[in-house]
Amino acid sequence: MLLHHHREHGRFLVGISVLAACGAGDPPGNNKSVEPSTEFVEPQEFRRTGYLQTPGLNESSGVAASRQHPGLLWTHNDSGDDAVLYLTNLKGEDLGRLILEGARARDWEDVTLGPCPTDGSDCLYIADTGDNNHGHSEARIYVVREPSAVPIEGTSSAEAWHININYPDRPFNIEAIAASPEGDIWMISKGLADSAIFVFRVTKSELAHGTIHLKPLMRLDFDPAPALGQLVTGAAISPDGKTLVARTYTQIFFYQIVGDGLRRTGACWLGHREPQGEAVDFLDDEFLVLTSESAGGSLAPISIVSCAVPS
Repeated sequence: MLLHHHREHGRFLVGISVLAACGAGDPPGNNKSVEPSTEFVEPQEFRRTGYLQTPGLNESSGVAASRQHPGLLWTHNDSGDDAVLYLTNLKGEDLGRLILEGARARDWEDVTLGPCPTDGSDCLYIADTGDNNHGHSEARIYVVREPSAVPIEGTSSAEAWHININYPDRPFNIEAIAASPEGDIWMISKGLADSAIFVFRVTKSELAHGTIHLKPLMRLDFDPAPALGQLVTGAAISPDGKTLVARTYTQIFFYQIVGDGLRRTGACWLGHREPQGEAVDFLDDEFLVLTSESAGGSLAPISIVSCAVPS
C-alpha cells in the first residue's frame, strides 16, 4: 500500500475538482453531496504523542478509540499479519494482543467501534476489504465484542464472526469504515484505480443478516489525486453521530451527516507530518487520533490533531 510523495510540505492552498454534474454511470443518490470549499485549513494543533512500541506493529492501517476504556486504542497491521488486534494508548505502549478466533487477515484496512449488530454492547468491526487490483468479488467485515477487562496481559483471544460483503456489479477497494452511535456502518472506497470515490452505508438491521449486498450510495465531492496523496485510507464518525471525517494520506475532509447523505463543512491539510498516515478516529469532540505506517526503520507514530472547521 506504499504511496510515495514527491511534494514538499508547506503552507498553501490546494484546488480540488468539483463534481458538478451526475454522469450516466453514477450510482443513485450521488447528488446528496454539495459543492465543496476549494481551500484547506492548517490544523489548529498537531502533536506527536508517541510511537507504536509493540514488536511487529509496523503498518498501522486502522485505529479505534475505546469508549468504555478512555485513552486506549485498538489498531492492526495491514496485510501480511495474523488476525490480531493490538491494544495501545497515545504513548504507543504495548498493552496486549487480541487474537480473533475464526478470522483471517487477507487485507485488513480499517477498524471501527460501535454497537454490536444484535444488542447495544460495544463491538469492534474490522474491514477485510482491501483490494487494490479489484480482483475479489466478495469481502468481509469481522466483528468481535470489545473485551471488558483491559489492559490485556500478553495475548488473549475472542471469538469473532463475520459479515459477508457481496458486490453486485464489480469489486471495490475499501480502506475506510466508520460506525455511527446508532450502529450503522459507513464505508468509503480508496479511489486508487477509480475516477471517483464512493460512499456506502449499511444499517444495523442489515448487518444482523450476516450478508450485505453492497451498492454505492453516493460519490464524494472530490476526485482521487494520487500525486497529492488524495486517496481515502480511513474514516470516523464523531461520538454525537453528526460528523464524519474521511482522511487521505495528506488531508482530512469533514462532513455533516444529513440523513443518508453527506455535506462538506471543511477540509484540513496534514501535508507530510506523518510517514504514511492511514488511520483516524475521534478521541472526543475536539481531537482526532491518527496512526501511521512506519518508514525508514523507525517506529510508527501516533498523533492527535484539531482542525477549525464549521460543524
